[in-house]
Amino acid sequence: MDEVTVAVLDLASVEAVERREPAGRQYVRPAFAAQTRGEQTVLVAWIEGVPVGSGEVTADARPELRNLRVDADRRGQGVGTRLIAAAEALATDRGVLRIGVALEASEYLEKDLPARA
Repeated sequence: MDEVTVAVLDLASVEAVERREPAGRQYVRPAFAAQTRGEQTVLVAWIEGVPVGSGEVTADARPELRNLRVDADRRGQGVGTRLIAAAEALATDRGVLRIGVALEASEYLEKDLPARA
């Protein structure tokens, strides 16, 4: 399995993430703008210099992990798990003991999310 690293999105990485967005999504630039305003932190998962997933952690008193996304060909390889762990670490660094995860119930989630015990 390839090594997954997770880092906070920086200006130098915006273009690389943008190139991998689904057509018409236009997610990363507004997310980065919200990060620069202090509203959230955007986490990006990388494998061999390629962005393969991302998620946003809100800057609220009760932070929430939102928009968790992993490339279809990288699902089941621990990318989402690493993003969630990084979100938890970010919340802990802020002195928060809990973090919420916002999920949209859909056929996609039921079909593609691995069962967790």
